[in-house]
Amino acid sequence: YEVSWLTQFRYLFWRSWISMFRDDNLTRVRFMQALTLAIVLGLIYLQQTVDQKGIMSLNGAIFLLITHTSFCNIFAVVT
Repeated sequence: YEVSWLTQFRYLFWRSWISMFRDDNLTRVRFMQALTLAIVLGLIYLQQTVDQKGIMSLNGAIFLLITHTSFCNIFAVVT
């Protein structure tokens, strides 16, 4: 290609950014989904103790967040 990979990445990122925010309903749904998940998980894992059981519980929360984020991005690519 004539341009560098950084320039290609920048243009693709900008095109994706515009496409994502052009659809207002989808943006609202994504925001509400993220907010709901944050509130629910925050309430579940609120005031965890700093012992073996509490740390394992927080590890589970981190795993759940990473899994959710990964699957959202994977399904966005697939569909």
